[in-house]
Amino acid sequence: MIVKNPLNMAALRSISGRLTAMAVAGAFFMVFVACTVLFIARAELAAERTEKAHAMVDAVWSMADGFQRAAESGAMTQEEAKARLLAAASAMWFEGHSNYLFIYDTETGLCVANAGNAALIGKDVRGLKDSNGLLFGSMMLDVAKRGEGTLRYAFPRGSDKTPQEKVAYIRGFAPWHLMIATAEYMTDIDATFWGMARTAAMVIFVLLLLSIGIAWLVVVAAEMVAVDSGLGYLVIDSRNSGKRYDLVVAAMLMIGIIGLVLDLIVRKIETIRSVRWGFRNAT
Repeated sequence: MIVKNPLNMAALRSISGRLTAMAVAGAFFMVFVACTVLFIARAELAAERTEKAHAMVDAVWSMADGFQRAAESGAMTQEEAKARLLAAASAMWFEGHSNYLFIYDTETGLCVANAGNAALIGKDVRGLKDSNGLLFGSMMLDVAKRGEGTLRYAFPRGSDKTPQEKVAYIRGFAPWHLMIATAEYMTDIDATFWGMARTAAMVIFVLLLLSIGIAWLVVVAAEMVAVDSGLGYLVIDSRNSGKRYDLVVAAMLMIGIIGLVLDLIVRKIETIRSVRWGFRNAT
């Protein structure tokens, strides 16, 4: 029989437990990092979308300021300048002709320009509510009176009557008592976010499997050195006590089968499209 140092045995007996604890800690750490990165990425996507709306509103605000200055200089009347602004704003589309700007009168609450919903022009928007009962029309007017800002609300998209989250950027133009705004849907950002989350989950899963495979090799090697249990110990003990090569071969086969199963699982996961680095002639 193999004679072992009791101190070494006591120190190494918990190798499996320590490796398991390290694997679990590593898994939690990877999940924590992935979640943090994903939520930061989502926030950045939302901020980028809001900044795009901000830029479009600022462009129309600058246009309004130019027309208003022209009217003050006598180049045109106030009515003509305002009419030119509304005509120009109504003709402005962006994002592949899928998004537009809208302008409300902050004193009367009337919609004076809306390229995407012409039926709303001339109507009082102060009573408009979203699917959650939010008086978003009135709240937008309040934001414009204070200066500028954003507002979240739910609104149907095109022919789809299902309310979807929107973020509006709003800016008031005090000389003409106008609210200039546009809004961005956030639903596609959520779809992108969950797509990234699925990919991250698959990658983390593969990394965990690789970690388990490495840990398995280390555990077997440790069992061969100074513990009195496990497949590694069985190989060494069977060889040294009675030359039981049948048990040696059986233990080696079991070690190989477990390693093969881990390898097959990893190879199977590599064919999933979400794991981009594992793409290999997939159709």
